[in-house]
Amino acid sequence: MSKINREKKNDKWNTSQNEEVKRYYLLGNKSLEQRNFQKAIIYYKKALEIEPQDILILANLGRAYHHSYVLQSSTKDLSLLNNSEDCYLEATKIDPNFWSSYFTLGVIKLERKEFLKALTYHLKFLTVYEKAREQNIKMYNHSVDYIIESIKKGKISVESFKKLLNISMSKEIWTLLGYGLLHNQLYKSAEVCFLKVIEKHPDYSNGYIDLGNVYMEMIKNIPDYCPDLNKIKKYLKKAVELDTNNEIAWNNLGTYYTFVDNFEKAELCYKTSIKLKNYYITPWYSLASIYVKKSLYKEAIKCLKKVVQIDPNYTTAKKALDILKNNTKEQLSKKRIELRIN
Repeated sequence: MSKINREKKNDKWNTSQNEEVKRYYLLGNKSLEQRNFQKAIIYYKKALEIEPQDILILANLGRAYHHSYVLQSSTKDLSLLNNSEDCYLEATKIDPNFWSSYFTLGVIKLERKEFLKALTYHLKFLTVYEKAREQNIKMYNHSVDYIIESIKKGKISVESFKKLLNISMSKEIWTLLGYGLLHNQLYKSAEVCFLKVIEKHPDYSNGYIDLGNVYMEMIKNIPDYCPDLNKIKKYLKKAVELDTNNEIAWNNLGTYYTFVDNFEKAELCYKTSIKLKNYYITPWYSLASIYVKKSLYKEAIKCLKKVVQIDPNYTTAKKALDILKNNTKEQLSKKRIELRIN
């Protein structure tokens, strides 16, 4: 087997220095840009006849096959997709750290509706891409989007998802993945990601905040969900213990106490959050909601005025402020005004 003709510099792969290979490669690239994929395929294959293990040429040949497949209008020629997949698989054999192959292999598996395999490849991409110290956040986000698509369309269970997570990723990537799953209401899968964060980093306050957020979102959005209130309280209190200056931790603990109708503790938490960051809008609004529940309308008005001062476009707060200012205490009591905490 011939030596891999590439050199790695600053985590980039360079193509062969052979003049004939370079000429075919550049001609292939030009054809690819002109969307003349069949011509590009011919040039890349000529280059690979000379340098069969050149990763960049293999990858671009895979791209040409893949674009040809995607742009077919009606009947799809699966051999194009097969050839594309073969190119990317060969590239990963030559260099297991060639991250772009894993990304596109995941896309190909999605097109084949092989969702579990697609999920596996995109998780692999995340680990290899991060290890290469790449900083393109768009690539991370695209991969997370594909992971979510695989889970949703493939109806992949949380248990199946868990089995794939014996991988090494930083807390930042676990968190990014967790946020994506949370925003798509894949709560149990998001929980798994945030549990990974605190498992690897037990002193990381934000990991406990994120876990608490998952459970509070489940309470709000799943009608039959029976929350483990002690577990939620444990995680949110842990976040505060680890970072007493974290205004979000205090606010979220306040949200928990509001949910269990412990308004005195909720008020204390919101006030602590405000003391730490006076322009943090959420605890001001939440504190107003506590005062409304306690029929302390003057105090609620003060809080809502602060909310509108911080964000003049906060429509919900402005409407609530108008209602409180334009009704007597007796009228408000009859109307049973309540501010929903976001």
